Amino acid sequence: MNQIQNTKFNSFVSDIRNIITNARKEAIRSVEFYRVKMYWEMGERIFLEEQEGKERAEYGTYLIQNLAKVIESEYGSGFSYRTLAQCRHFSELTQL
Repeated sequence: MNQIQNTKFNSFVSDIRNIITNARKEAIRSVEFYRVKMYWEMGERIFLEEQEGKERAEYGTYLIQNLAKVIESEYGSGFSYRTLAQCRHFSELTQL
């Protein structure tokens, strides 16, 4: 390769690197957006389900504990009682 071809190739490689880097950044942002959306929607659904119960505090604790047992066994430790309770709280805060 001569100097002009080498410079042009280096510019081409730089463009490809930028495309890859930007796509990775966008993918991470997208994943984070949908993760937050998922947590909010789960919290909202838990909140709505609790509102149907007559003894809200007791029903809510029971509901989240049982939900955590089922969901955590299917999807892993990211769906523990604590996480689900935080989802509920997150959703509740955004509805104020």
